Amino acid sequence: MKCMKMINLALTTFILFTFSPGYYAQGPLVPATLRYQFEASSADGCGIGGIRFNGFQTNGNNWSVYGSVGNYSSSPDGFLAFSWHLNDEIGELASGSYDSRTGASTGGTHGASFDFTISRTPAGEMSFTASGEERVLSSSGSCGQSFFASTFTTAGSGGRFFLYFSNSMAPVVIQSKQSGLVLQIAGSSSADFEPVTLGTYQGTANQQWTPSGGGSFPGYLYSNTATGKTLHFDPQSGNSLVFQLTGSNRGWRFLAVGDGSYYIVTDEYIEGTTQPPLYRHLALKPVGDSSSPGAQVEATDRTNQLSQQWWVLRPQ
Repeated sequence: MKCMKMINLALTTFILFTFSPGYYAQGPLVPATLRYQFEASSADGCGIGGIRFNGFQTNGNNWSVYGSVGNYSSSPDGFLAFSWHLNDEIGELASGSYDSRTGASTGGTHGASFDFTISRTPAGEMSFTASGEERVLSSSGSCGQSFFASTFTTAGSGGRFFLYFSNSMAPVVIQSKQSGLVLQIAGSSSADFEPVTLGTYQGTANQQWTPSGGGSFPGYLYSNTATGKTLHFDPQSGNSLVFQLTGSNRGWRFLAVGDGSYYIVTDEYIEGTTQPPLYRHLALKPVGDSSSPGAQVEATDRTNQLSQQWWVLRPQ
């Protein structure tokens, strides 16, 4: 009986350390630290550049927002009054309001700059909106306007939140939540158009991806650490496969699943849409939802399926 217990314990330990996400014989992989940032702005009604809010996650569920508004306090009748909402694909995460005429505030709001706490871990695409009124002193005198500031109408960001690496731009390992396999360039080939495939983690540089700024849209470029070539995808070609390419500016960003894993998406403009522009969110996944080593990887419309969910990890 004692021998049987020892065998069962050994088997349990083997299963735990072999198949738990982020653990391999080469050593543990730890989650990369990612935080949110965003920008929300409104149209300009008083010649002062409109209302602009910039927000970011300070730590865990704690957030901070600061605003750029007209100098309403220098106008004899100047004031700022607004309400705001932070939402994800599930619903509302936080909300609040502020009125400079009375000093009344809710939701952690204290003027144009404020801190607040969200109710849960975000999931999917997020949005921040603020609506209200202001009276300011502009070059042409005192001006009053109603405003609606939103991440959806901010020029240059198109309504997309950005998850960023808050502590390091060191290489990451991108592991499939479905199979436990990782993204790689097989054999460390340096050839352009070499496909990205799935492989069993070996701790080698061809299975690591180094993020850098400068990608199209809010996102990172990812260069394979072994080859220096960039993760690329060309939707205009009609081919959904993902490969490495010298000099690519294809940006990739993260959308939180809500459990610590992410969708890895690139945004593609939908031709013919008006301002603000509309985008397709194309997410990484193995072709045919495969869980086999050697399977190629593609970018297709995000459907929130398991094969599109990934752990973003770093070697310990």
